[in-house]
Amino acid sequence: MASEDTTTTKELMNIGMEVIDLTGRWSLNRTLSDDPSPALELQNVSWFIRKAISNANVAIEITQTVDPSSGAVSLTSTQATLGRTVADTRILNWDEELVQTHPLFGQTRTRSRQAIASYGIDDEYLVEAATEGERVVEALVESVDGTWKSHQVWRFEIVDGARRQTRRAVVSNHGQTSHVRMVYDKIA
Repeated sequence: MASEDTTTTKELMNIGMEVIDLTGRWSLNRTLSDDPSPALELQNVSWFIRKAISNANVAIEITQTVDPSSGAVSLTSTQATLGRTVADTRILNWDEELVQTHPLFGQTRTRSRQAIASYGIDDEYLVEAATEGERVVEALVESVDGTWKSHQVWRFEIVDGARRQTRRAVVSNHGQTSHVRMVYDKIA
């Protein structure tokens, strides 16, 4: 379960903590990533679409901005896969965002924030091998109908000898759970 701590990015900056910056263009590294099919199945994605996704190229472009007056960080990401482009903007302040309609997952509710891996993230898988004080992006995504939840941590890890962006997720649906780590290479 995600922590209810509401530490803001501005508060992290005021105590000398740098915020994680995910800005850039990223490409999914299928060789180093886990198979997402079990997690996608728990998110009610059809077998046909899961198979297509398992062979598709995935590219993500992230732009990160900080509001100078509030310190709020916004992440705008554009993901292209299977000939579709999905744009998403998250304010990293842990407030519940508006319901969004995603072409793959349907209606979802998302909360996101900057967090410290060693503080308040209860699932050890999400912060496995994190260093003390490491900054991460934590997200909680759930279907509006309440059937599934995805607790995620986005961060940098050393994978196969190189620093790469990773997205770890614990997806649950009616007592079933799947763990998945997706690994992204920076392309620009």
